Amino acid sequence: MSTTTSAQLAAAEAPLQQHSAALRKELGLGDLIFAQIVLVMIPDAFGTAAKAGASHTVFWLLGIGFFFVPLTLVVVHLNRLMPLEGGLYEWSRLAFNDRLGFLTAWNVWLFNAIYCACIGVLTVTFVSYALGPRMLWIAENKGIVVAASITLIAALLLLAHLGLSVGKWVINAGSTMTLFALVVLVCMPLFHILRGMHPDYHPLRLIMPSLELSDLSIFAKMIFFGLTSFEFVAIFAGECRDPGRIHAAR
Repeated sequence: MSTTTSAQLAAAEAPLQQHSAALRKELGLGDLIFAQIVLVMIPDAFGTAAKAGASHTVFWLLGIGFFFVPLTLVVVHLNRLMPLEGGLYEWSRLAFNDRLGFLTAWNVWLFNAIYCACIGVLTVTFVSYALGPRMLWIAENKGIVVAASITLIAALLLLAHLGLSVGKWVINAGSTMTLFALVVLVCMPLFHILRGMHPDYHPLRLIMPSLELSDLSIFAKMIFFGLTSFEFVAIFAGECRDPGRIHAAR
């Protein structure tokens, strides 16, 4: 980057740095690691990958090598260059113009709004499966779904009002439960092997996938649902302690 460009970027960042300086620095490196686990490790994507059968390992390796690693390098570079509250939409605004920055922010907001709108349906559905076949009816009960949606969205609004000093502990707890669930899922086949069941269990076979449209669809879903969102925590750069360093350290 040239000296002139660096000076222009520093001048554009100055108002944002002043705004960020007034924010409470609640997030440390550990909090960001836990947040990334929640954002990136989406169990729904694992179910999608299972549809690929034995070729899922190759799909994961291709996705990590050609999508996730380049994404990570770009995000780390931008975090070091512009450790600003707002993250990716501020990067878009400073790199291009206000219109593209607004569109990026609008897309992020719209994604989260739609995701929050589904939270009641997803939670009730998961709970019904966890409670067993006799409780599957609650996922079809509109009153329960609406009540769960209102309650959960109200809880999210309360957490947003309280700030990251409280919200980060909810994220950390969710991340811990996600890791626990994944460890249990990984270990369950091993217990079956010890009991003499599934002795030919080979979860990491390197079988080349076909080039059928269905397989390409699964691969795309694995990438966009299981290997994205690494950049989202940069939105809270102004609330991180030394954001340029700890975002890069992730």
